[in-house]
Amino acid sequence: MNINVLFPYLIVAEEDNLDKTSSGFIISTSSDSAISKGVVIASPEESTIMNGDKILFLKSQAYKFIHDSKEYYIVSEKDDVFGIIK
Repeated sequence: MNINVLFPYLIVAEEDNLDKTSSGFIISTSSDSAISKGVVIASPEESTIMNGDKILFLKSQAYKFIHDSKEYYIVSEKDDVFGIIK
């Protein structure tokens, strides 16, 4: 996707699976989950979050859009991102 995003927004593709962290927490990314896991597709240059980073974000506050039959979310780095998954 060729898009320039303005700060503080990110474009995120949601991942549709369960993930277990090294400390044993299970993170659900099902459609009914308020917090989702996703991969950053586009981020502004000023952002501390880079393209390709995996993040936890508040799905209920994100704006969903469809591009080439794929769902993406516009999320605010300042308000909707809980952390970067390492």
